[in-house]
Amino acid sequence: MPALKLRIKLLSALPRSPHRYSLIRAISQSVSIAILLLVPPTGLARVDAWQGNHWLPGKPAVFRPALAGVIIGIAALHVITVVSNVVAGRLFCGCGCSVGQVSRFGDADGAGPLAIGTDSGSSDGAEGRRRAS
Repeated sequence: MPALKLRIKLLSALPRSPHRYSLIRAISQSVSIAILLLVPPTGLARVDAWQGNHWLPGKPAVFRPALAGVIIGIAALHVITVVSNVVAGRLFCGCGCSVGQVSRFGDADGAGPLAIGTDSGSSDGAEGRRRAS
């Protein structure tokens, strides 16, 4: 039991001291989100299945070359991610990948993730956690 009390004491002290890389992570994840949001409107790469408005770097393209360009871009990003993980561990997962940050934005109101197929739009998981505690 003394080890458990020590662990609880240590864990209760963690939120008081922010991580030293919090600002760098926020900036790098914001840049990642901005890149993802700006690629289609800038015409860098776009495959528009509804209107046929396909683009490759700055110029209109037909469907197959545009799709090939997008697939090659996605594959290149995956290769870069794997290589960076081999060299620097999970650095990209913590500092470059925007999936966790977007999830935090969704959970910022405390309601938890949205459940698909519920009438109210709120998650039973979040309610279940509140009831259980």
